[in-house]
Amino acid sequence: MQVWNPTVTNISRLGALFEGIRNHPMIFFAIFLPLLALFNKQNWKNDEKARSLALQYAFSVLLIFMHGWAALGHNYCVSCFTTYVGFYYPIILLVTVMALQQIFSEGKRTHYWVLILILATLLFILYYTNFNLIKNILMSIEIPRMKNLQILEGTAPLLVTIINKFGINENQLIPYISTLLLISTIVLILFSAWLIKNLLSSKKLGFKKIPSYTFLSATITVIIIILIGPTLLIGSNRLNERCHADVLYDYDQAGSQIQQIIEPGAVVYWCGGKYVTPLLYIPNAKIFTPVLNGIYSMRVGGDRNSLEKAGYYNKESLDIWLEKSDYMLCDNRILSEYYLDMFEQVYKTAPINNCEGRYNLKIYKRYQ
Repeated sequence: MQVWNPTVTNISRLGALFEGIRNHPMIFFAIFLPLLALFNKQNWKNDEKARSLALQYAFSVLLIFMHGWAALGHNYCVSCFTTYVGFYYPIILLVTVMALQQIFSEGKRTHYWVLILILATLLFILYYTNFNLIKNILMSIEIPRMKNLQILEGTAPLLVTIINKFGINENQLIPYISTLLLISTIVLILFSAWLIKNLLSSKKLGFKKIPSYTFLSATITVIIIILIGPTLLIGSNRLNERCHADVLYDYDQAGSQIQQIIEPGAVVYWCGGKYVTPLLYIPNAKIFTPVLNGIYSMRVGGDRNSLEKAGYYNKESLDIWLEKSDYMLCDNRILSEYYLDMFEQVYKTAPINNCEGRYNLKIYKRYQ
């Protein structure tokens, strides 16, 4: 029986899917745009770019389906879908650019309108999966405090002011604001396209070939989608608060310290969590690899030998591995007397991964 077996609702799976689209909006393009670009059968016979696009499209869909099934179709790690897409996102970008190039080169108005429909759907998804971002933006905007149309001293967050004014909670308010922003964005797109087309049509500018209204609308929509995605401009807070620590230097420093303590060929019992990179600094180390995947590979009961052959382990495996080990390499967890009766702490490395606080590895050596 698996130790890690969380219960995941369908709503959570859908939320994870939308989170993946929000962080990687081009995945939405890569699924639908190539179909539009390859709709013309003549492209298959005469255009090498179209055939190349078809091959890249098939590969992209296969990757999306495989990783989507692995993440969203199982309970192992539903939230990993966003990370999985990042593995092959450059291919997604390539397919999107190739599809857009094919669509624009044909210049069919029908294709532009279908493209705008796809873009509008993506806008809807982005606005309605960005509730936290919208909330943070509204909380960051300070406006003067008012009462009975009179300005008072001090300021208050815009979101708090609206909630107090209309007497509704934020969970009810944010969807309305998202709808208002979506409508405003559509109006802005249409007006901007109209304005740009009129400016380009001016005889003073001397443009001979004027882009169509639908082309301009689609182009502006693509730009807006890129801007409201997780970009440094107005995107996810995770980007604005990204870690500035030198992770590679931290790994190298901790690994060099471990190398000085643990001799080559030693048997090492790993209990150091997910940051396993420093293990590379121990030459010819004998490590029980199933435990590197932590709780995700642990099972309750079962035959030890069969589990280990399949890359899993159980409590019996841990006990046997512990008996065979010369050293323990653990994180900052507090060990029980059971372990401390067999091993003594001999060193504590420099911090690694300062992005998540002070995370050290402790070296324990078996009593002689």
